[in-house]
Amino acid sequence: MTSRSARDAGLSRVGRSTRWLAAGAVTAGVLASAAVAKSLPGRSPHPASSGTASAGTASAGTQTAGGGSSAGFGASDSGGSAATSPLSPPTQAPQQVVAPPVMSSGGS
Repeated sequence: MTSRSARDAGLSRVGRSTRWLAAGAVTAGVLASAAVAKSLPGRSPHPASSGTASAGTASAGTQTAGGGSSAGFGASDSGGSAATSPLSPPTQAPQQVVAPPVMSSGGS
C-alpha cells in the first residue's frame, strides 16, 4: 500500500466516522427534545387542532352591545362578561397629551 492510498483510506474512514457521528448527534437531539416536550406540562399535544378551533371562533365572534362576545372567547352559558373576554373596548377613549419634546445630546 502506498502512502497515497493509505492517506485516501484514512480520509475515507474519518469522513465515514464524521457522518455517523453527525447522524447520531441529530438523532440524540431529536430524542432528547421529544422527551423534554413530553415531560413538560402545559401544552396541547395537538396544536393544529386547537389553533384551528380558536381561529374559527375568533373570526366568527362579534361584539354585542353589552361588550361581551356573542361567539368565541369569553362566552359562556351564563352570558359571559367583558372582563373574561381578551378583546374588549377600552374603559376610556385615548386622550392626546401635549408635552414638550425631551431632547438629549448624549454628551456629558
